[in-house]
Order: sequence, then structure tokens, then C-alpha cells
Amino acid sequence: MNLKTKFKTVEDKVLFCLKEWPETRENDKLLMIKVWDLQGFRLTPSQQTHFLLLHSPESVRRQRQMIQARGFYKADSLKTAQRSLEGMKHRKYHRDQKEKV
Repeated sequence: MNLKTKFKTVEDKVLFCLKEWPETRENDKLLMIKVWDLQGFRLTPSQQTHFLLLHSPESVRRQRQMIQARGFYKADSLKTAQRSLEGMKHRKYHRDQKEKV
């Protein structure tokens, strides 16, 4: 069975990793390494060690968001409109999914 068939969604990959590697349950960076590995993106042991020392993408994103909320270095209006549209699509998709259940 190839990976595209076995793991159709990000959730499928995350569930598999959480089941197979319990240490990923408390370490999001390690979880990322395992998910990427399932997708064929393999880091060397040295790269993995370095990656585990880096700030997480979520922390960086959160800091950017807080800085922009204070009025500094905001995204241009086109990008803001695109994000707003994507957010609306995302919320609609999840509402529709809940209604199916």
C-alpha cells in the first residue's frame, strides 16, 4: 500500500504517529519530524537535533500575529483579504462537516 492511499489526510498521518511513537504525544516538533518522514521528507539525525532546538512555526506565527495586532508591520490589504476569504472557506468547510455527522 502506498502512503497516498494509506494516509489520505493530515489527521491520518498524525493519528498514525501518535499511535506508533508515544514520545510524539508530548513533543510537537518530534511529531512534525515523523509526519514529514511519512511524506518522504527525511532529516538526517544532525538536522533533527538542530530542528528540535529551533522556535516552532506556531510560536513564530503567534508572535507575528501579536505584533501586527499592535499595529506594526501589517500585511498588505490584498493579503489580508485573501486570509479573510480563506478563513471563511475553512470555517464553512468545518461547519458543513459537523452537519454531516
